[in-house]
Amino acid sequence: MVERMFSVARALRAAGLQRGDRIGLLMEDSSTYLEVVLGAVLLGVVPVLFNEVTRGDHLRFLLGALELKMLFASRSECMDFVHLAHEVQGHGAGSSDKSGISNGIVMVQVGPEPGEEASSCCEFIARGASVSQRDITEQADAINPGDPLVILFTSAVTTGVPKTCVLSNLDVLGKVEPFTERIKLGAGARIWIPLHMFQVGFFAPLAAALSAGATVVASERFDAVATLQMLRQEKITHAYPVYPSYWLPVIYHLDFFPSDFAALTHIVLLGPLALLRRAQRSLPQSSVMNTYGGAEQGGAICMPFDNDPSEIRLGAIGRPYPGLEMRIVDPGTGQVCGLAEVGEIQIRRGGVSAAHNEFGSLYTHDGWLQTSDLGSIAPDGVVYYYGRLSEMLNIGGRNISATSIEAVLSEHPAVSVAQVIAVSDPQMGQVPAAFVELRPGYFSDASDLLEYCRTRLSETQIPRSISFVTDWPMSASKIHKPRLAKLLEETP
Repeated sequence: MVERMFSVARALRAAGLQRGDRIGLLMEDSSTYLEVVLGAVLLGVVPVLFNEVTRGDHLRFLLGALELKMLFASRSECMDFVHLAHEVQGHGAGSSDKSGISNGIVMVQVGPEPGEEASSCCEFIARGASVSQRDITEQADAINPGDPLVILFTSAVTTGVPKTCVLSNLDVLGKVEPFTERIKLGAGARIWIPLHMFQVGFFAPLAAALSAGATVVASERFDAVATLQMLRQEKITHAYPVYPSYWLPVIYHLDFFPSDFAALTHIVLLGPLALLRRAQRSLPQSSVMNTYGGAEQGGAICMPFDNDPSEIRLGAIGRPYPGLEMRIVDPGTGQVCGLAEVGEIQIRRGGVSAAHNEFGSLYTHDGWLQTSDLGSIAPDGVVYYYGRLSEMLNIGGRNISATSIEAVLSEHPAVSVAQVIAVSDPQMGQVPAAFVELRPGYFSDASDLLEYCRTRLSETQIPRSISFVTDWPMSASKIHKPRLAKLLEETP
C-alpha cells in the first residue's frame, strides 16, 4: 500500500499537479481508492470524494465549481462512473479522446477493459517513474495545518442534495489524539470500518488509525456472513460500524457467538438507548460507545470515554473534544440555552470546517456552525442528543421528537430498527407514522406494537400507522426518511 501510495503521488507530480490542486474520485470502494486518496494527500493535492448520490446537475456543477485538474472514475459490472462523468458533461461515452473530458479535466479510468475515453490507471501510474521520492517528500514537508486536506460531502438525508465540506489538515488530524485516547486505539490494534470510503465516517478514523499505527480492515461491500467470518479471522479489536445497518445483521445472525470475539474491546455505534443496550448485552466483554459528529465537523467531535458508566457511553454522546466550543441555542429565538435545556447544537473553532456557505453550510455571523441537531448539555458537561430539527413533529402545536418515539418502539423485544416520520393531519397538524424492521426469528404485528406504545406514550404520540420494512431506502449509510414518506404515499 505504501509503495502504491508513493507511486500515485509521483504520477500526480509528473502530471504537473501541485500542492492545493484538486482531483476528484468517482469510484467504488477498493484498495485503489485508498491508494489514490493517500497518494494525493501525501503530495498536498486535495482529493474530492464524491458521494454516490451526487449525480446529474449537482455533479455537473461541482465538476466545474471545484476546479478539478483530474478525475479518477471506475468502471465495473456494478457501476460505470466513466459513463456517468461523460453523461453529466453532456457527452456520450466515448465522445472524448484520452486528453480528458470537458472543462479541461483529465480523466483516469480505474477498472478492467479501459476504453478510449480515458487513460487507464496503469498508464497513469507508469508516467510517474521519472519523479524522485525526494521531490514528493519536499512537497509533503511544505504542507501547512490550515491547508485543505480533503473535500467530501454530507449524506443528503434531509435535502437530497449533499453539502460540500472543505476540511483542512487541522480539521481532521487535530481530532486524532482525542479519538484514539477515548477508544484506546494504538499500535497493534485492528479496526474494522465498514462505511463507504467517500464518507467522513471512514476517512476520519482511517486518519486516526494510520497516525496511531493501527491496522485498518475494510470491505468493498458489506455482507453479514462475510463480516462475521472476517471479524473472527482478523481478530478485530475495534469495530466502527457507526450505523445499525452494519452491526445489527451481525449480532442477530444465527452464527454469532460472543465467545468468538474475545479480541473485540470497543464498538462505536449510533442509535437509541434500547438498541445500544442490546448491542452491549450481545458482547458484554466490549465497551459499546455512542458518538456524535458529521462531515461538516470533520468526523466525530464528541465521544464518551471507554471507562465512562454505561448510562453515559450508551445514553449520551459524551463530552466535546478539547479545543472545540459547543453551545445549545433556542432555534426559535436564537438565545443561548441554559444547562440541561434542549435546543440546536452549535459548534465553533478547532475541528470545524471553514464557512463555505456557497455550498450550503449554515454559520452565524460570529462563526458558529448551525448543525440542525437537537441536544442539551448537562451540568457535568456531558452532551445528550435528541435527533434532527427537521425530524421534529408538530403535534397539536407541541414539538415532539421523532427520536423519542423511535426509542420506545426500539425497546420492544421483536423490533430491530424503528423509524418515525410526520404525516399531515387535518386536526392535529401532524401525526407520527412508524416504519419497523423485526429481528430475525421474531414476530409481531401492528396491533401488538400499537398496544405496546399505548402503555408508554401519550395518546397524541402513538403512531397512526405501522409499516413493516425489510429493505430500507438508504442515502449512503443512513435511512432516507423522505423516501419513507413517499413509500407511505404509494401504499394503497
